[in-house]
Amino acid sequence: MVATAIVRSAGYRGAGTFRFVYQPAENAFVFRGVTTRLQAEHTVTEAATGLDLVKLQLLVASGERLVGEPPWQVAYAIEARVKAEDSDHGFAPSPGTVELLRLPSGPGIRIDAGIAAGEVIPRGYDPMVAKIIASGQDRSEALARLRCALRETTIAIGGGTTTKSFLLDLLDRPEIVSGEADTDWLDRVIATETQEPARRADIALLSVAIDAYDAEEALERDAFLGSARGGRPRARHAVGRRVELSYLARTYQIQVAKVGPHLYRLEVDRLFIDVDVECLSPFESRLGVNGALVHVISVAGPDDHSVEVEGVTHRIERDDTGVVRAPVPAVLVAVPVNAGDHVEAGATIAMLETMKMETPVRAPRSGIVREVLAIVNTQVDVGAPLLRLDRPVTETTASHAPAVHFEALNSSDPPGALTQARQYLETLRAMITGYDVSAARALALVAEYLTLRGELTRDNAELRGAELVLLATFADMCELSRNRPTAEEEDLDERSHSPGEHFHTYLHSLDVKQERLPASFRARLSRLLGHYGVADLEPSPELEEAVFRAFLAQQRATDHIPVVTALLERWLVDGQMPAAPVRGETGEVLDRLIVATQRRYPAVGD
Repeated sequence: MVATAIVRSAGYRGAGTFRFVYQPAENAFVFRGVTTRLQAEHTVTEAATGLDLVKLQLLVASGERLVGEPPWQVAYAIEARVKAEDSDHGFAPSPGTVELLRLPSGPGIRIDAGIAAGEVIPRGYDPMVAKIIASGQDRSEALARLRCALRETTIAIGGGTTTKSFLLDLLDRPEIVSGEADTDWLDRVIATETQEPARRADIALLSVAIDAYDAEEALERDAFLGSARGGRPRARHAVGRRVELSYLARTYQIQVAKVGPHLYRLEVDRLFIDVDVECLSPFESRLGVNGALVHVISVAGPDDHSVEVEGVTHRIERDDTGVVRAPVPAVLVAVPVNAGDHVEAGATIAMLETMKMETPVRAPRSGIVREVLAIVNTQVDVGAPLLRLDRPVTETTASHAPAVHFEALNSSDPPGALTQARQYLETLRAMITGYDVSAARALALVAEYLTLRGELTRDNAELRGAELVLLATFADMCELSRNRPTAEEEDLDERSHSPGEHFHTYLHSLDVKQERLPASFRARLSRLLGHYGVADLEPSPELEEAVFRAFLAQQRATDHIPVVTALLERWLVDGQMPAAPVRGETGEVLDRLIVATQRRYPAVGD
């Protein structure tokens, strides 16, 4: 009514938005101003009254009149504006490419958005992503619907972030719930609050550590496949990888080991945490940690990751910016610096040689050499880490934020003897299939396993079956790398070419048909790939991963011998034939072991 009176007294005709400020202490409102257009908040009025203000504006512009009484409020409505801004850094614009966008729907939910996945939110422009409007019978229902809608909103921006988690936190504030927040309230809150780790920061850190491991492994795998296409397959991979991350100016060192196609074992703060990763899309995954499933959205930027865990966004920086990598495939002929040396930006820190041409590698910035990562006089692939530079002490900043703790992710309940024994065998099998289990750890595990085995039932069928799977895996691995044909080979091609030769030929293209490989080799290859969960020989990322790990396993085959012989010797000590259902399978596996190892590893064949 007040707005109508102002319009009439001013003689104004046309669309206009009036703004008032409510003062709860005086139970009064004050006129603030009028804009001769619709505002971004007009959607709240539409949701609260049921009107289409844009339609009415067009009708008035066409000369028509607004007939009838002004509408009454029929609902409560609240709007949240999701923007590409970084709430942790003064709401600075944080634009980028919209990699993933899923907007909610449902009763009382309205979405206004003018952008789609794949489009770019440019710098220097309004970083609005979407407006989410929720309405209900009262304020509490509208707030509840808005919270649910925000949680169901999925936005991933490459190199940027959004205000989604800030808005979710805001909606839980008592001042917002009660409607008592004033126009200066947010500034007061930001000024007085101290930075603390956001909820599920522990999961976010583990997720980024796994992403960093996978990115490094992808480089190694691509280099391996490239060398294989050239006829000289070569794989570079260390057992496990240390990842350094920074969150709220604190540094976290996480040791990551991949122990299965989807299973990772991470060590942080002297805690071991197993994480099972189910990839849902290039940016989404589901992490299984300590019996719980957690949905994670992660987008890598140039120097950091934007990670959303259960609706909360975290910005985590990678501390690997100091890693200096080889720019070309070459031989590392010299590293003129040592750990602890201070180097200036542009100084030569390594020398590469390619085709009799020397290429100096220069320090990208000044710093202190923490460690040399490569060995002189060895071949390095493009992207291989050469050394690590730490920033000077004067460039580091102290953090006043509390540290993230990981105890809640570590299972405190010790497993039973049978469960523990199964876990030991699974880890040993991971080593045999080329995953990140060191030879020293394997020896310790097999000793602990045999101790547990002695405490359990002498002929435990479940463990005997798991041992048989492990031995069959080793037999299949050795059979594919066997470098001599045997007299019993039925195929003429197999009598002139060993399975190892065929495997190297297969690595040229990962296509058995193109390489015209015999059926017997295809059968052996299929059997081996089955241990990695690969069901067919069609090219795929899973096939490339399996072949890469199989090649690594063949390189480390001598480390597997003590594990295999320890199990076989235990069978001899037990002196008991397996039960009838697995007796034939046991004989078949032993026969294959003899054929695959009698010349290369006679200790096993004997």
